Amino acid sequence: MKLSLPKKFGEAPLFLCPQEFVKMMELRAGKFAEIQSKIKDAKLTNEQEKMLHVAIQGYFREWFVASSQYKPTTELVKMMD
Repeated sequence: MKLSLPKKFGEAPLFLCPQEFVKMMELRAGKFAEIQSKIKDAKLTNEQEKMLHVAIQGYFREWFVASSQYKPTTELVKMMD
């Protein structure tokens, strides 16, 4: 199971994690930075940014439901209650 720690914990807790987890987090952060840079470099108008945001959310929702990724989240919420 992949886990993402909140930034408020900083880098310190990662030394407790397996090396493949640390590598995956570094890869993930790099991909996010790359995408953010591409969006920034595109110099989109406010309207274009809104359209991109809506498109990303829509595709995420579609993937979330189609991949059944909501099930573990739902189970986690039930456990918290």
